[in-house]
Amino acid sequence: MSGSHTNHPLAPMRHSTAHVMAQAVQHLFPRLSISAEDIGGLTLVAHRVPDGTSADDIRTLALDIRGRLPRSQPAVVMVVGVPADRPVVVIAVNEAGRGFGLSAGTLVGVAARALGGGGGGRPDVAQGGGAPLAPDSSVVDEAFGAVRAALRDIHGSAR
Repeated sequence: MSGSHTNHPLAPMRHSTAHVMAQAVQHLFPRLSISAEDIGGLTLVAHRVPDGTSADDIRTLALDIRGRLPRSQPAVVMVVGVPADRPVVVIAVNEAGRGFGLSAGTLVGVAARALGGGGGGRPDVAQGGGAPLAPDSSVVDEAFGAVRAALRDIHGSAR
C-alpha cells in the first residue's frame, strides 16, 4: 500500500478522536495541567512533573494516565521528572498504539538520548534517564521534541 495514514479513509475520524481525547485528558487531570496533542491521529500526552518526584511516582502517573485513555485510539504517554539531579523519563504505549507499530522501548530510547543518557524496556512501558542537568537546561524540552518528531516520522512512514 502506498500513502500515509493521512490519506486513509479513517484519517478524519482518527483526528477527531484524538482531539476528543485531548479534551478528556484536560478534564481528567486539570490540577496537573496535563494536556494531550494529536499527531496525525496518534495521541501524545506529554507531561513534566515537579522536580523531586520519585521515579516510582513518575512511572505510576504514566501508567495511570495510559489506563484512563480510550483503548481504541493509538496513544503514547510520556512523563519526565528530575527526582534528584538526573532526569527520568517513562513512556507508556496503549494496546492500540502498539498495534499501530509504536514501542515504548524505542521511544524512551529517543527521549533518553536527548537527555544525554539511555534507557529501554518493553513495548508497553519503558524507562530511561539522562545526564545530570544544569539549572537552566532545556534538554527536557528537547526530549519532548524528539519524541514528537519520532511520532511524526512513524506516522509519515506508516502505510
